Amino acid sequence: MSLVRIFMFGLVALPMTQSSLVRVAQADEAGVAVDAKNRVVFTEERPDWSRSWVVVSRQAYWPLCYESLDRTEEAAALIGKGKPKELTAALEKVSAWLLLAASAANTDGEEGIIGAAGRIDDAVESIASQENVPSDEKLKNLMTLALLVTAKSHVLRADTFDDDARSKRWIGSTDVKAAETKKDPELKKEIAQEALLKAKTQYRHDTEQSYRHVMVAQAYLAAAEKNSDIKFDADLLKPFDALKADTSVFEMTSYFADEIESRVTRLLTAIAAQRKSLIEKL
Repeated sequence: MSLVRIFMFGLVALPMTQSSLVRVAQADEAGVAVDAKNRVVFTEERPDWSRSWVVVSRQAYWPLCYESLDRTEEAAALIGKGKPKELTAALEKVSAWLLLAASAANTDGEEGIIGAAGRIDDAVESIASQENVPSDEKLKNLMTLALLVTAKSHVLRADTFDDDARSKRWIGSTDVKAAETKKDPELKKEIAQEALLKAKTQYRHDTEQSYRHVMVAQAYLAAAEKNSDIKFDADLLKPFDALKADTSVFEMTSYFADEIESRVTRLLTAIAAQRKSLIEKL
């Protein structure tokens, strides 16, 4: 029996076999960390405790960001192999990962992610009961759909942050009134500078998280292309540079608008079109 480890992801326990453990990242020729399948990988550095971040969820999430992709590819590889028990077990894992993706993106049942999980659950029941068993082509399309909507989950999160106020919350949390009461110009200046620094730091963090989500979404869409005959514009899946370390506030806002928001809009449009086409086949 394979070794089983339980990883806590928020309030969800994720069972993982030994073979699914995250591989040690290596650097490619450009110095970017990649896994054994040449996909860009991310890790989360230990945060500043004074900012009240939750360490476990951040550290646990990014090393697992391709687990759903790997489980989907494993299920796809079992289609047509005459192993119904193994196939249904693999499909159940795909469905479970989709539910986690929907929860992480706060879709409230919208966006088609939970719907895709439901379609896979129906396929599992049909295979188990041997009634109205879906064709291999339909199952393959379901796996492609799973990859598409998981990519969508990441794209949605690329445009959503720790809270809706984004970095503005740091400015609002600064006790400016206390400084005004003391009539101390230097103290007021110091507080204002601290607030701006915190806002900039949070803005950078949010933007870097958005970059990661877009890059991971691109990997899922590339896998969807490989698993089917759908195609995306090559430019849409082309890697792009991360935010530079010495970027100014103005440059960061421009980067987010030009590199993140523009891609989010195009990716959501492309995913919606391909998802609609796939559902028509189902």
